[in-house]
Parts: sequence; structure tokens; C-alpha cells
Amino acid sequence: SKLGLSAIGGEKLDVSVVCGTATYTATVVLEGTSRLVALDSTQSIGIEGHPDNVAPAFYGSMVVGASDEERFEHVKIPVSDEIEFIALIPDFPLSTADARAVLPRAYTKEQAVFNVSRVALMVSSMMSGNFNALSIAMQDEIHQPYRKILIPGMEYLLKKSVELGCYGSYLSGAGPTLMLMNRKGNEVIEPLKDIVKSLKNYWLIKPLDVD
Repeated sequence: SKLGLSAIGGEKLDVSVVCGTATYTATVVLEGTSRLVALDSTQSIGIEGHPDNVAPAFYGSMVVGASDEERFEHVKIPVSDEIEFIALIPDFPLSTADARAVLPRAYTKEQAVFNVSRVALMVSSMMSGNFNALSIAMQDEIHQPYRKILIPGMEYLLKKSVELGCYGSYLSGAGPTLMLMNRKGNEVIEPLKDIVKSLKNYWLIKPLDVD
């Protein structure tokens, strides 16, 4: 993605953010002079604003992290070669503002407990290799039930992915991309092609490698 920021005096700061790799760089254009600037993770979090995006881009694999006013702490968890990720990308956009607008202003204690337990189970599953638990760990009460109205076919595709034997599936960030976690050797691409043909919108099926 690319961020265009306005600086004092009309100078332009172009920040090219490379997500999904272990590199973050920025091209700074000041008075017609271009120079490459290396950013560390803390600086990049300040620019991009989302540690969950920045940390995997820096460190690769799966990263669990949190930040306070002073620092960002993270733990890197290797992703097993047994897992493959498959992105389902629809042909329509969904703005983050619209995706956030449908979320409730408050959640019940039961919803919070539901999601916290799933987050703990997901991390434990990835660390232990008990990937069969991911189907429960991917369950959500915080954003998917509300955002599905903005993504035609989402609920159907998540259900079908389970029927195809995927470990789990989820809405990627604010959407509209869906992500499937599949066991390598479980051939799902061709069945997925048939499934998405039945939907109104075109869905790109894209297998992904983990850095």
C-alpha cells in the first residue's frame, strides 16, 4: 500500500509500505531530492498505525504483539509447513470506514470471553501443532457477524471451506478478502473454483506463501 502525507511547506512524503515481507522502507522526497530511508518497527508502527500489519512485515511468519505508550513487544511463532493459506479476493472494494461503521459501540461480557478464548486457542494451536483446533479458534463474535452484510457470499464461502476440510477460515482484517487455512495435500482449489462460480461476484482464488 502507499501513503501520501503532506508536510509543512508543501513538501511531499511518500511512504511505500511493503507488507508480507521482512522489509519496511520509505522514499522521502524533499525539494526534489529522493533518498531511501530504513525504518525500524517502532517508527513504522507510528506511520502505518497498526502493529498487527507492521510486525509480520518486519519479522515474517506469525507474530503476536502488543504496544503501550513506550514500546512494542512481540513474539514470533513459526508457521508450520503443513499449513497453506488461500486468499479469496472479491471483485468489489470495501472501505475500512464502512467496515468499521457497522460494528457496535459496545460488546457484551459473553462476546468478549468468547473471542478471548478463541484467540488463546488459536495461538496455542499454532504453537503446539494441534491444527484441528483451528476450526473453533477461527470463530468470532466481534466483527464477522456484523461485516458479513457488506460482503455478499462471505458466510457461504466460510461454511464451504469447512466442508472442504480446511483447518479454518476467517475474514481478513476489515475485508473484503477471506483467508482459508488449509492442510497441504488437501486439494481444494478446483472445488473452490466451482463454488465461487455460483456466486454473483467474481472471486479470485490465490494461494499464498508465508515469509
